[in-house]
Amino acid sequence: MITRNIYCFVTLTVVLLHGDLICAQNNSNYSELLETIGIFYYSPFYHEEQLVRRSVKLDGFIDDVPIKVLIHGYIASRYHTSIEPIKKAYLNAGNVNLMIVDWSQASYQMYEVSRKLTSQVALRIAQILDSFLQTNNIDSGLVHILGHSLGAHIAGNVGRSMKSRVGRITGLDPAAPLYLKWSYDAIRITDAPFVDIIHTNGERLGESWARGHSDFYPNFGIVSQPGCEQKDVLTLFACSHFRSVDYYAESILNPNAFIAQPCPITDILLQRHCFGTLDSSSLVIMGEYTPRETRGTYFLRTNNVAPYGKGNYSELFA
Repeated sequence: MITRNIYCFVTLTVVLLHGDLICAQNNSNYSELLETIGIFYYSPFYHEEQLVRRSVKLDGFIDDVPIKVLIHGYIASRYHTSIEPIKKAYLNAGNVNLMIVDWSQASYQMYEVSRKLTSQVALRIAQILDSFLQTNNIDSGLVHILGHSLGAHIAGNVGRSMKSRVGRITGLDPAAPLYLKWSYDAIRITDAPFVDIIHTNGERLGESWARGHSDFYPNFGIVSQPGCEQKDVLTLFACSHFRSVDYYAESILNPNAFIAQPCPITDILLQRHCFGTLDSSSLVIMGEYTPRETRGTYFLRTNNVAPYGKGNYSELFA
């Protein structure tokens, strides 16, 4: 299985360059895979993870504070490196209820199968969340779902599958392979009252389509992100793909780390400077504290090592 998945992962790069269909898969019992999906709760005040169930009280759960739900991507789990930075940042910040989805058994299939299962995975997650919220009389508006890569599209599908509407959905470099601009099951603007997306690996493992209320394109949202030039060669663009996670995690503990300027999507995709004068009144924060009324596409530059945020609008084009 590991060797086969490595081959499939390598093939993803070819798909993006040549558009060929990838990765056949033997028939499997998808219902059994879906039954393994779980949501695990983490509290800043209670150090043991707890499985989220309808009728089980969660130790350390805080009433009336945001519920952050993290969803990993392909070939990953709740312990993956794409989850850990944001998990640690939220637990260090405190005053949140943190939940992490584990759909690892479905994510460790051949890519074509995992991508095909995203809607069903999302429905299972939505059922667990709906049941928990209803049983405990919790406002769904407190729920903020964040997903990386394939998990970003799952996050969108969770939002549209739930009986009650969640407050926000964040897509971190949504996966590109086997997704088209008009794919019906991709993350989209109607999935929540506020959908924000950070692009860091466009035209490779991640998408360049603007799908949210606000779409951010650090360093034009493409490979290689600063500091990833050599690592991308060794990791098949994974370094840039995971930068969206690193940027978001940093924004949780440093609200003003990433300052972005409005920029037309055409300028971003053509990798040219935005037209117009740099106006501080039009700048917005990227990440955890992006205002929910933010609309449009945005550009910013980052440092090549942590801390990645420049934190100063005058350095946007430096």
